[in-house]
Amino acid sequence: YYIEQREGKTYGLYSFNLINGDSNFLKELHTSYMFSMGDYSPESEKLIFNLNEISWKDSVANEVYVRRNVIMLNKNATNPRIIDLPY
Repeated sequence: YYIEQREGKTYGLYSFNLINGDSNFLKELHTSYMFSMGDYSPESEKLIFNLNEISWKDSVANEVYVRRNVIMLNKNATNPRIIDLPY
């Protein structure tokens, strides 16, 4: 899984199949999202990834705003949902 923006494609979350080399678009995301660390929950059968949204709070003072989220998908990478976490 990765986040990408490139010519002719929508910025968002993609999956990549290592066996056949295909990319699959899963969900559109804001350009300020950064994707990190993933896990699988066997109890809920969900893929869960940290998703942080970073934007400038004050560009003059070099202050950034960070909002923490998770993105959750079914084990077959369908139905992606972003869940806002309390800060």
